[in-house]
Amino acid sequence: MNRVLFDIWWSIWRLIRRCYRLLLYPLFFVAGFMQRDRYLWVFGARNGDTFEGNSKWLYLYVSEHEPSVSAVWITRNKSILVALREQGLRAELAGSPRGLLAQIKAGVFVVILSSLDINYWTSRGAFLANLQHGVPFKRFGKDVCDPANPFFYNHRSEGWLRLLMRVGIPSTYERIDFVPSLSQYSSERWTSALGIPLEFIGETGNPRNDVLLAKNYEPCRWDLSHYGRLSARRDTGCKLLAYLPTYRHNTSDSAVVPIDWSRLDHLLAEKNMYLWVRWHPSFDASLQRGFGDSKNIELISGNVDIDPLLRLTDLLITDYSSVYLDYLLLDRPIVFFAHDMNGYLADGMTLYESYEEITPGPVVCTTDQLLGALANDGCANEFAAARNALRLRMHKHFDDGSSHRVYEAIKHRAG
Repeated sequence: MNRVLFDIWWSIWRLIRRCYRLLLYPLFFVAGFMQRDRYLWVFGARNGDTFEGNSKWLYLYVSEHEPSVSAVWITRNKSILVALREQGLRAELAGSPRGLLAQIKAGVFVVILSSLDINYWTSRGAFLANLQHGVPFKRFGKDVCDPANPFFYNHRSEGWLRLLMRVGIPSTYERIDFVPSLSQYSSERWTSALGIPLEFIGETGNPRNDVLLAKNYEPCRWDLSHYGRLSARRDTGCKLLAYLPTYRHNTSDSAVVPIDWSRLDHLLAEKNMYLWVRWHPSFDASLQRGFGDSKNIELISGNVDIDPLLRLTDLLITDYSSVYLDYLLLDRPIVFFAHDMNGYLADGMTLYESYEEITPGPVVCTTDQLLGALANDGCANEFAAARNALRLRMHKHFDDGSSHRVYEAIKHRAG
């Protein structure tokens, strides 16, 4: 039995052992008969653990600009609850009586992964707006075509295996009522990957991109710490760089990122640059030790919202993350550090298009190549035309009005 199948069987076994969830199905059934309030919207992100992404920015927009709608953030994190309430915003703990009551009554659920961002078991009967956490760049959902990908069997299992998966992870198969899109290109990918009609998708832009494009942006209290510190560095003339590697389902604690951090730190000092790094949650925490003594490299916690920080960033380094498609809106240089491309693709993480054709920046694989690209400011001028062409293809809107468009789309569709 190959590794992927073993992982699937092990996941199913763990699900069976947690069969207490079967007791929640009556709650899910009853929730579908509750009278829903279309003016009560509940929001959540990443299983209720963080305050970030499209749902965060739409929540803040609705709370400030749309008084006819009662916006409630649902979280499992007490610090987030306290911070939001101190700002006069409505928030509830997911498992509290008040939180559960809001979920049962809400006419609209707004999430970025699935209804698990709030509570799957109270979602039946509500309008589900999945604002997604990425942009279609890597194949996902029903478009996953490689059995080496651990998500392959989510939509391709058959018989009793499919039944077990539907019972064990029902949120994977939930109905989605609305998804925002950046452009026609994205819309076609969403309808294919999610298996939803094109009319369920709105080419509104993503609320999180309003932060990048706002003419006058004032950071929220919960974003102020990192934003203020990095902004102060930038104000001194220091150029800010970001390194944002993407998800991997096969990682080790020793060879994921083969960068000579000492040499990189030296180059950053010479060029008056400063690098902030945020690992994807799939990365092992031990990778942090690689640049612990560096003076010009900073690790950003995985629960920090990167959208305000991207606004400050002068050059982005990434690999196969779709974050660069958002970053295109700023028309700043991008360097693609694809040190493990063959292995990444071999693990089933296939792309919708050829990597070389959709990367408007230097593609590098070694520390020497990376340092060369950074010393040349990411070859900004050389790839200016390619960035502009891809930006026009990937984006329909170039303003800070996506939150308003998404709000109007949900309000219209939810009735």
